[in-house]
Amino acid sequence: MRLKVSIVAIFMMWSLSCFCQIEKRSTAIKVDVSGSWQITEVQYLYPDTTYIRNTIPYGRFIFDKNRYALMYNPVMMERTPFKNLSKPEDAELIEAFRSIVFNSGSYVIEDDVVHTTADLAKVPGFEGGQQFYRIERVEDNLQLVMYDETYPDGNKPEWYGKVKVSFLLMRE
Repeated sequence: MRLKVSIVAIFMMWSLSCFCQIEKRSTAIKVDVSGSWQITEVQYLYPDTTYIRNTIPYGRFIFDKNRYALMYNPVMMERTPFKNLSKPEDAELIEAFRSIVFNSGSYVIEDDVVHTTADLAKVPGFEGGQQFYRIERVEDNLQLVMYDETYPDGNKPEWYGKVKVSFLLMRE
């Protein structure tokens, strides 16, 4: 009798385990990210404060089958033009460098996370670096929340664990 009870208990635990794994898989977001997405808002999510940038929708994520490109103005404000477009001053170059972010490369989606690997980056040396974005549906739009970045040498940036960056995206 004890053997039968043990076998039934083991079978029930195994069945429940299988059901939970199937249930977990069925709740995965199946989002088609392909296409061009305008960044309508950037949120910097600190543990105690959120900074929202949405003055001017400067930015874009572009995804095809397995390649991506992103470019955006981190403060979402108008950029200051150079006084002489063909001969900028050093201070203008520094400001311009700070006012734009871009990377391109390859990506995969696993467990509702877009995992990118850069092959071209604004920051020299970030080629081969990786970024991780959680995908969330927001009505007909998308939200990508960057929560991790890993440099090509395996190190992390100083902001890691202190801030997440949320991008609200509208398909174009």
